[in-house]
Amino acid sequence: MNITIVGTGQIGASLGLALAPYRKQIVRVGLDKLLPVSGKARGMGAIDRVAVNLSSAVRKAQIVILALPVNALPAV
Repeated sequence: MNITIVGTGQIGASLGLALAPYRKQIVRVGLDKLLPVSGKARGMGAIDRVAVNLSSAVRKAQIVILALPVNALPAV
């Protein structure tokens, strides 16, 4: 199963870390508007793969988690 986390800051990374025990069953894909933020989340083990745009991030996802500020939701 593929799970995409859009927004890999504190909340998104925390969700990814909470899913870490299930790494054998899922692939955690992360996307953030700031690429270094996603890279940091990957480095800490919160996500398995960094996506560079929204369409590639959600293409194979069965679940999409929006870990964004409320004012960013309309643009996404």
